[in-house]
Amino acid sequence: MKVYTDSLSLSDEYENNLKWVKEIKDAIADDRITMFYQQIIDNNDPEHKKYETLIRLIDKQGNIITPFFFLEIAKKAKLYKQLTKIVIHKAFEAFKDNDYDFSINITIDDILDKEINKYIIVTLLKYDISQRVIFEIVESENIDDFDAVENFIIMVKKHGCRISIDDFGTGYSNFEHLMRLQADYIKIDGSIIKEITTNKRSELITSVIVAFAKEMNIETIGEFVESKAINDKLIKLGVNKSQGYYFDKPQATLEEKEL
Repeated sequence: MKVYTDSLSLSDEYENNLKWVKEIKDAIADDRITMFYQQIIDNNDPEHKKYETLIRLIDKQGNIITPFFFLEIAKKAKLYKQLTKIVIHKAFEAFKDNDYDFSINITIDDILDKEINKYIIVTLLKYDISQRVIFEIVESENIDDFDAVENFIIMVKKHGCRISIDDFGTGYSNFEHLMRLQADYIKIDGSIIKEITTNKRSELITSVIVAFAKEMNIETIGEFVESKAINDKLIKLGVNKSQGYYFDKPQATLEEKEL
């Protein structure tokens, strides 16, 4: 089944979507939706690690498929809610018997969904590890109902969870927006980080974000760290944590690699 292309003609799109819907449904039924984990390194204490939990689909041939290829189709086919629940359940199972902090990506749609809200609270109460949980809000630019989002944040923070904002520094990101979301972490957008050693504008944007974050007692994370030079620059600028292929790629297990 040839479904792993990102350059389809319009005439192929409908057929491709149908194939993907079947692939996702089969993967859910066969327990082939799995979690990968990528380290987030503390630049002041490299021994202290946290992990980002990332969804993957394993096809019937054993190929590892990233969400780029299936997540939007899952949303259109109303399968996305099932995937969210699987991610939450498997993340908590993976971290229940260790002492690592871990982040779970959630969208605004997740936050606004009452069923997902209830599932999150039930899971937090069941596992009692909420003090190590970080909910990483993706697509945070698309917030229309700030009150509902703030209510969700207040709710999970009462249980000891923390909040991270993904891809900060691009688009319409602004600091007032950030303050309303009561962020504990800002993940500086990878497009800025990748150019930080060659583009003065990227360095300046990062410096401004770091300065503001320090004033607000928010920690910063640089993603897409692909080289020692980039990480050294982040450390020099005062970025608290780093994540990227310089350290490791997302892994199927929590076994640590030597840096």
